[in-house]
Amino acid sequence: MIFFRADGNSTIGLGHLMRCFAIASEMDKNIVCFLCADEQSADIVKSRGFKTCVLGAVAFSKKEALIVSEICQKEKERPTVVIDSYLVSKEYTGHVSKNAAVVCMDDIYAEYENVDGIINYNSYADSNNYHIEGVKLMTGAQYVPLRKEFRGHEELIRNNFEKILISTGGADPQNLAYKITDRLLNNEILKNKEIHIICGRMNQNRDELENLADKYINVSVHVDVKNMSQLMAECDIAVSAGGSTCYEMCAMGLPFIVFSFADNQRMLANDMGNRGGAIYAGHIGKDSDPVLNKIEESLLRIENDKNILRLMSMKGHEVVDGNGAGRLAKELLSI
Repeated sequence: MIFFRADGNSTIGLGHLMRCFAIASEMDKNIVCFLCADEQSADIVKSRGFKTCVLGAVAFSKKEALIVSEICQKEKERPTVVIDSYLVSKEYTGHVSKNAAVVCMDDIYAEYENVDGIINYNSYADSNNYHIEGVKLMTGAQYVPLRKEFRGHEELIRNNFEKILISTGGADPQNLAYKITDRLLNNEILKNKEIHIICGRMNQNRDELENLADKYINVSVHVDVKNMSQLMAECDIAVSAGGSTCYEMCAMGLPFIVFSFADNQRMLANDMGNRGGAIYAGHIGKDSDPVLNKIEESLLRIENDKNILRLMSMKGHEVVDGNGAGRLAKELLSI
């Protein structure tokens, strides 16, 4: 049995669940179960057709660890628990590891104990940064767990600059999608570009975004998108927050301007910029204007030199091949 311990809600977004879904989809659903802290997360899991169990305790508390350990103990064969959360502690893995193999998703080089494996699929990941023996390390962009829709796409070279995709995460608590769109609409050169806004189901600013779309004929809002790869293929460039979406855009050869608003996004956003598949616009703190200025300046530069799109598309497509979820599923089943 493979248990995935992950949550998704309006506070933490859906990233943890989404990457676990990608891996779980490569396995027989009969041997997969998601362990969630709350009903909101469990409902999302059910909508994807996976079995789920609501743990009924404070997330990643000692009480929850004991509940998870007890669930594992009931299995005929020793199961594997894949944990995807920044809240996991050494005490937690210590309890769970008594009755299961433990694998942790990581992107901050945390100091883990009582684990059998660590997954860090980031493009900047280096296994030499983990000073732990006897643990299976799955590091690097070859393990990026993308959904099947992002596999096997040939490099799409962009020659035009007419359609802009805006992706700011599942929750977007700072309403960045609106701020970016508003900035573009108030620029004389960019205001007539076709703007496509991705709005996650946890986005509490949906009404404001849809009002914007009602007001401007060139603005569209896409809610809870099911065909993301198709939308990416149709657009010429994206403006995106750092996160797994960056790897999806690389797989599609979609050039993008990336920014970070959470500390754990900085390394990836900066690395994407260094690799040439993206332009890094900086980190959003209390004042978002510096990043908004950089985004606007970058788009104006691309308007004057379309060759930038071609180069970014080529560089981004070199990073990800789209087969990481299958590689991870195989590794987890072997553990």
